[in-house]
Amino acid sequence: MKSILIAVLFAALPISSAFADESTTDTKKIKAALARIPVTDKDLTYKNLAERLPKVGMTVEYIKIGKVGKGEDEPPYFLAGDEVIDIFLNEPNQVVKAICPISGGRASYVIRGKKIIPQTRTAYWLMTNRCDFKG
Repeated sequence: MKSILIAVLFAALPISSAFADESTTDTKKIKAALARIPVTDKDLTYKNLAERLPKVGMTVEYIKIGKVGKGEDEPPYFLAGDEVIDIFLNEPNQVVKAICPISGGRASYVIRGKKIIPQTRTAYWLMTNRCDFKG
């Protein structure tokens, strides 16, 4: 009976969750993840989100990083092998909201090879400095 239970558990491992998330509040890991996401507006002097977020008064509560497994993809949004970074932020101040009506909460990005795809209005604005997110 014990060997059957163990076999069933091992068989279920590959189909566990779509995003084998790693949540962290570790400052170094958060900064490294934010440094991977560029700010694409060349008029700004920020290279990445690690530099931009403090300048706009937003702080990170924690992040989740996961990978989409084979058979867990949802084309065209998530493909097998995509990395998903969810950044959980505080509520932006009124100055930021006047520029773009974003909320706190989650900014999500999909990393597909060298391409970084924002998934939320907040993520799009932080990356591009534009407020015309189509979703």
